[in-house]
Amino acid sequence: MTRLAGAYSAAESAATVQISAEARGPASVQDSESNATLEGALVDTRIAKYQFIANLRVLQTGDEMAGELAKLGRK
Repeated sequence: MTRLAGAYSAAESAATVQISAEARGPASVQDSESNATLEGALVDTRIAKYQFIANLRVLQTGDEMAGELAKLGRK
């Protein structure tokens, strides 16, 4: 099935997003910076470490998947 460039399907044209005024406002800050404690800062450091590791794993998985797709595309 082919379609003209610039012609949208019904599903594409029906997909809309509405963002509330509350969501557009600034986020409330409830972390160690607002409390300024050493314990909170240490917890935030550990959380940041694990977030970085998780993000790195996602990138590695995406790279592996792209490699496998490239192999399938060559067959």
